[in-house]
Amino acid sequence: MSSIVESLLCTRPVCAWAAERWTLTFLGDCGEQIFQEEVPRLVHLLYTCLRSTRQSARRCFVLRAVFLLAHSHPQPVLDSLLQACPPTDSDMVEVWRSLGRSVLGCQILVCLTEKLRAAGKSSHRSECCTRELGSSQAALEPRTITHALCEVVSVLQRKTLVQRLLPYLLPGLLRQVSEALGEELAPSVGDLESADMPGSVLLRAELVPQRLLQSLFPWLDSPSANLRLTATAFFAELMKDKLVEERKLLKPLLEALGERARDPVSTVRQMAVRGLGNAASGAPAKLRRHGAAVVSVLLRGLEDAASTEVAAESLLVLAKVLGLLEARAVGSAFEEISRASRAFWGAEEEVLRRSAFVLYGALASSASRRRSFFSREVEAAFPSLVLHLGDPAPAVCNACKVSLHLCAPFLGSKRVRQRIAASIGLSAAELQDEICRHLAQDCPVLLERLWSTARSCCMGSCVAPQAAAVHVLGLLLDTVPTAWLQQQDLAFLSGGTSS
Repeated sequence: MSSIVESLLCTRPVCAWAAERWTLTFLGDCGEQIFQEEVPRLVHLLYTCLRSTRQSARRCFVLRAVFLLAHSHPQPVLDSLLQACPPTDSDMVEVWRSLGRSVLGCQILVCLTEKLRAAGKSSHRSECCTRELGSSQAALEPRTITHALCEVVSVLQRKTLVQRLLPYLLPGLLRQVSEALGEELAPSVGDLESADMPGSVLLRAELVPQRLLQSLFPWLDSPSANLRLTATAFFAELMKDKLVEERKLLKPLLEALGERARDPVSTVRQMAVRGLGNAASGAPAKLRRHGAAVVSVLLRGLEDAASTEVAAESLLVLAKVLGLLEARAVGSAFEEISRASRAFWGAEEEVLRRSAFVLYGALASSASRRRSFFSREVEAAFPSLVLHLGDPAPAVCNACKVSLHLCAPFLGSKRVRQRIAASIGLSAAELQDEICRHLAQDCPVLLERLWSTARSCCMGSCVAPQAAAVHVLGLLLDTVPTAWLQQQDLAFLSGGTSS
């Protein structure tokens, strides 16, 4: 058997073809007689063969061979596949989906679920044992099993059997995610999204019954921070789905996420805020009825001084929610959101500045019924918008550029509006240069305000606005007349301010 499988890699087509026929014959007739300790080597050879060819017939042969081997030795084959390659590798995804579609699909699902449960128990191993196995393998195993589960469930034919397994599968899966995250790990948003993937697959396949969702609600108030984090991330993902509205879950979930937005753990607060934003996709019409309550929670998130991530998430979610709500529906909070957004333009953290400009653009897009207020707002904000076109972070520059184009219709100067509209194809740096030259020639009032704002920023404590302000001052020095500069210096000094 070993000699035949090795011949699969032969470059002679006739030899490889013969090896394929003999491999299927041996696996079909004598697969049970293969020693279990030989299975990993056979799996490795088959997988190598799969990765080395794009021929459809050859790949079908490999998938058939893996199926026959798994039929005789399910546990060793699964163990070998889980260790063979990263779970997101496209060839490995094809293997898992092939097994999921086969008659072994349900058996493999049960085996993977048991392995996930065992991986949770193994997380309590001693530090010595962890060193023996290798920390990278110990960290990879639960995620590998999770991805394999995702692929198998996504193609499984007998959905009724999956539903019968759900009361055991889903809580066990989420509990494993909870244990894997850990409070001290400070998981990133990417970690949370990948960990929750199988839950998303089950939701999209409409396999999660109402009673099971109800059984997970108590996790949101669990004393365990890990369980609260897991449940909040799960329900935040659930908010994307239309079944939130169909099963009348929107109101209780909005209330629950609002409570979790006050959680002592910052990652839980961030997931709660994200869940509120996801409702804009899952139940946009119904979300409008709860707009005031949602906006109130998000404004509180902007004041989260303990977590940059929560504040940035709140800014982005506010931008998404404003796309659904009219300015009149937001009420007086519209003005508060405007002021709060501008307060983050000078933040040290790039993610806060970028998110704040995204929100400001959303404000401009929804300000038609608050035109009088927002026109005054944009007039005051215009110099800072021009400055941040030269922000050191490219992502902030681009967000600022988009925001400026959206805000341009609210500017009082028709010439400035027209110049910005005509510069739609320019980069942020080119647009900044164009605006500075135009102000120097035609708009002395706005030019004076830009000059004053840039000089003030140069004496500030934040590095990003300082760098942008220095660049703008350099542009203006090359553009405006010397007499105008001397006049500004005299006015600056007569004001009693030291340079």
